[in-house]
This record gives sequence, structure tokens and C-alpha cells, in this order.
Amino acid sequence: MSLKLEAIKSYRIPLDAPIDLIDSYFEVKRKALKSIFSHVKFNGKAHLDFKNDDRKKLDVKIIRE
Repeated sequence: MSLKLEAIKSYRIPLDAPIDLIDSYFEVKRKALKSIFSHVKFNGKAHLDFKNDDRKKLDVKIIRE
């Protein structure tokens, strides 16, 4: 098996947004990922284990926390 290597470059992008808006964005993102990862089940393969009600409530739960 041959592995392909690649370089990933990163760049700084100046933001003209208020710091509290950026902090709020990252907080919502953190809550969303935490909630989603709490539903990951692993049985040979990783998959999301959501019931229909869980899927409908997910967006509301993240916003209200």
C-alpha cells in the first residue's frame, strides 16, 4: 500500500468582527459538536445513533444551552 503525502498550508485571515461575536460562534460550535459526538456509537463502524425525536430537538437544544 502506498501512502500519498501532501502539505497543508495555513494562512491568517484578518477578521473585522466583534470579539464577542466570534466567541459566541465558537461556543455554539463546541456545543453542537459535543451533542453530536454524544450520539456516536461504534460497532465495527462509527455511526450516529439518533432517534427521530432526537434529530428534531437537536437544533433547539444547542441554541438554548
